[in-house]
Amino acid sequence: MNIDDLEPWPLAKLDYPLNNGYRYQRHDNRQHSQMEAGAGVSRLKSRYTVVEYQFELLLTAAQEAYFRWWIAAKINMGNDWFAMPLLTGAAVNTVAAQFSKKGIGASVKSGRFFRVKCKAVSFELPSEQLEEPVLDDLLHLGTMEFTAGVDTLRKAVNED
Repeated sequence: MNIDDLEPWPLAKLDYPLNNGYRYQRHDNRQHSQMEAGAGVSRLKSRYTVVEYQFELLLTAAQEAYFRWWIAAKINMGNDWFAMPLLTGAAVNTVAAQFSKKGIGASVKSGRFFRVKCKAVSFELPSEQLEEPVLDDLLHLGTMEFTAGVDTLRKAVNED
């Protein structure tokens, strides 16, 4: 699946998910067998990385209407894969994502905004593909600071 062929998340219209309560978890691909005596045996069921993301969107009434339209019109009622920038442990990365079954929650009115809880699945976790020197930099700088540095560098390069 080529991420460039996927419908992009409308970042300019819907922004990023909220940081508070954001979570992701890699599925355990190991299968353990019980032994009569001694330690159990573990083997991989698959070498694919499956990651489930849970996040919440904070939307104005207009953004909430656009979000519902985007799901219906752009990603086939939530069935199609799309390219979404998500916090992956290796800063914010754009990954191929798909909403999970029952992964698009109700629009809950909260003051002037709507809150929508979402669950999405992806088959990649960019932090697993990093080289050890880059991970050392992340450990020293911190993910958010690293992301801010990348954004600053990207803006500086695009100004010319």
